[in-house]
Amino acid sequence: MPDKRLTNDWLASYLDLTSSLEAPESIHLWTGLSLISMAVRRKVYLDMEYGKIFPNLYTIIVAESAKVRKSAAMDFGRELLIEAIPEMKIMRDSMTSQGLIKELNKKTQVIKGDKIEEELRSDVAIFADEVANLFGYEKTRAAQMVIFLTRAYTCPSIYDHTTVRDSTVRLHNLYPVLLGGTDPRNLKVFPEDAVGGLTGRLIWVIETARRTNNPGWKKDSKDVLQRTLLREYLIHDLKRISMLSGEVTVDPTAMEMYDQWYDALSKKDTHDPATDAFYHRCHTTALRLLILLALSSSDDLVATPRHMKGAIALIEAQLPEVKRVTMWSGGSQYEQKRAKYLHFLQQCPKGVSTRRRILQYMGVSIEEFDMLTNTLTQDGSITQPGILVGKDPVIVLTAQGFGQEVQV
Repeated sequence: MPDKRLTNDWLASYLDLTSSLEAPESIHLWTGLSLISMAVRRKVYLDMEYGKIFPNLYTIIVAESAKVRKSAAMDFGRELLIEAIPEMKIMRDSMTSQGLIKELNKKTQVIKGDKIEEELRSDVAIFADEVANLFGYEKTRAAQMVIFLTRAYTCPSIYDHTTVRDSTVRLHNLYPVLLGGTDPRNLKVFPEDAVGGLTGRLIWVIETARRTNNPGWKKDSKDVLQRTLLREYLIHDLKRISMLSGEVTVDPTAMEMYDQWYDALSKKDTHDPATDAFYHRCHTTALRLLILLALSSSDDLVATPRHMKGAIALIEAQLPEVKRVTMWSGGSQYEQKRAKYLHFLQQCPKGVSTRRRILQYMGVSIEEFDMLTNTLTQDGSITQPGILVGKDPVIVLTAQGFGQEVQV
């Protein structure tokens, strides 16, 4: 193991390194958390009464293609991971669940000292620049991938998979981590029955615009040197993190903080099928994040109140994202058209547009458009304030439709 850490906090330093890149900080934050999650490879855990919790994450970045530089952010993180842990088993984009299982059943070459040894490991880092390519548009293939990822999420020590020829492939010590990106319109690849199972286990990162325009010229040699050095520090420390193993202990004050939050969470009845799956599982997701935040700051495998506060805050910020994604991924034709309508307004300044522009974007008949507009008005997603631009009525997205409270 490298002798000591070179950064005070790995995640904070990663955000510092990526601060000049165009993608929003939230994308780099969750990419950084995913990199730590991938690095530990099932060797660090919380030992609870109901079983062990491992810190693997499934994270999906949702943004229009080429708009926020989500792929560039994922590529930046993946390259750093490969340099830190070259033996990491990495899979990308298009694959079937059967192909993924076959790959996991292969031995991996690991460098130990001066020797190269082979190990049978079922940990994998899945990078999907476009989630639609991972799940595919064929319903059976998508359903099979959903089933595998859902069952594998808890990192079972033994996973038996029955092949098409009725033989059994047994995987040991599963540990999948998924970092994917997608355009909102491609969320339709998720089968309807995935909403309660897989999607309730996912972290959603939704962004609509990049934080800065950066052409990427290297003009300041001192700044380039500092960033190069910081990147080397991060590679060094991520390698060190990958060598940690054992049980994470939780500070009693952090436990009490979690107990109070969990109790309040259990009493919260959302009456919302769109978010129930998330609420029923998010407490264990918080504990996964707790482990990752603890690993980010030190090698002592101790989770403090600061780590717990950070983990809970990350979970609490997920609720509006879950609602929005569920809306976008609806399976019926009405839900798809509703999602398309509201998505267009979400891209407009202050959520305001004219009837004619929205109609052109939707590409439906006037009669169908008017029915949809009236329905969205009645359910509170939009308002029609009676203002005209020329002869064209203005339509405004409400906060309930995930817009801003604006006055037109």
